Amino acid sequence: MPVKKRARAEADKQQRRAEILRAAAEAFAHTPYAAVTMAEVARRAGLAKGTVYLYHATKESLFLQLVIEALARWFAEVEAALRGAAPRLGPDELAALLVATLTSNGELTRLLPLLHPVLEENIDEALALAFKQRLGEQTAAAGELLERRCEALGPGEG
Repeated sequence: MPVKKRARAEADKQQRRAEILRAAAEAFAHTPYAAVTMAEVARRAGLAKGTVYLYHATKESLFLQLVIEALARWFAEVEAALRGAAPRLGPDELAALLVATLTSNGELTRLLPLLHPVLEENIDEALALAFKQRLGEQTAAAGELLERRCEALGPGEG
C-alpha cells in the first residue's frame, strides 16, 4: 500500500476524515465493538495509527462521529420521505414511514444499541455535550416537520 502524504490543505483534511470514517464504518460493520481498534481502523484506511489519533482522540469519539453522521443521514431520509408523503399522515402511516426508513438503514440500527455504553466511557465532557446538542438539534428539526405532517401531533409533540 503506498504511503499517504500528510494532509495539509483543508480539503485534504476533510478527505482524510472521510477515509477514516469509511474505514471505521467498515470495521464496526464486520467486527464486534469491543474488538475494533484504532489500529484496525488505520489499517483499513491505509494510514498510520497515529494519523487516526490526530482526527479522533479515542475509539469512542470516532464511534460518536459515525453515529452523528448516520443519524444525520437518517433524519434527512425521514424529512425527504415526509416531504414526499401525503400532506397529513395518520399515526399508522407515520409509524410505517419511520419503521421503513430505520429498517433500510443497517448502519444506524447496528450503531444505536451501542450508543449508551459509549457515552458513559472514555470521552470528555465537551464531546458528550456536543454530541447531545447535535442530537437535540436534529431531533427538534425532525419533530417540527412531524408536527406539520402528522395529524395526530400538535405543537411541541413532534
